[in-house]
Amino acid sequence: MSARKLLTDLDCTGQQLTGSPTILTPTIASLVNANHSHQNAAGGGTLAEAALALTDITTNNVSTTKHGFCPKAPNDIAKYLDGTAAFTLVPSRIWLSTTTASNSATVDIVFPSSSATFIAYEIAFSNLVPATNAVDFWVRVSLDGGSTYKSGATDYAQANGGTGSADTSFGIGNSGGRSALAPSVIGGNHLSNAAGSSNGGLLQVFSPSTSANKCQIGWQGTWFSSLGGYTTVATVGSGCYLTAGAVNAIRFLFSSGNITSGSFSLYGIR
Repeated sequence: MSARKLLTDLDCTGQQLTGSPTILTPTIASLVNANHSHQNAAGGGTLAEAALALTDITTNNVSTTKHGFCPKAPNDIAKYLDGTAAFTLVPSRIWLSTTTASNSATVDIVFPSSSATFIAYEIAFSNLVPATNAVDFWVRVSLDGGSTYKSGATDYAQANGGTGSADTSFGIGNSGGRSALAPSVIGGNHLSNAAGSSNGGLLQVFSPSTSANKCQIGWQGTWFSSLGGYTTVATVGSGCYLTAGAVNAIRFLFSSGNITSGSFSLYGIR
């Protein structure tokens, strides 16, 4: 029997080896057994995400000095995880979405389900060009998440005033006397679609989630007019949906024709 074979068969438990023996590193064929779920022995093992048992402790949360886990969410839409690894109140004016018109019949903006978080919404619109010349720019409201929009002749009241570049002021009126499709008119006086013309402005919807009150809307805008004597027109105005209810969507459209182009950005104000 060879010495190598003899050493292989010896039980050296509790014995002291002398000299300079060579101890070989053992090879483990697999880490899969009753106590481990590692699947890749050659790579050192992998652990499935489902095998993690996460608890509400902060020991390994991310910080400014090390990588780590994301902190538990505060369940508050008004907070975000900032660069210091803390949940912080978002700014009072929060960008929510942007909708771009491209030869669109309407632009519909549905407010988020968390409307009660905000006391008002603001919509900034720019590069607005009508497909048809000499049209009015309208807004309508929805109380059912955008399924239908109010368009009756007596649904709204509005007041609108301003001035043109010829230093001539123009009217204040009520939309109730307009056609059967009468909405609040954000931009009147015949918006132009001449080459190089574009229109823009801001519209605010106040207390949209308050169902006990009538929704108030305010706006300001600057327009190119198709009427003789005006190059640019500035307007300010307000409108009201005349039935109490929570408004949860807004529709923009022209009195005739499509919206060739325009960008509409929705902001929440808290």
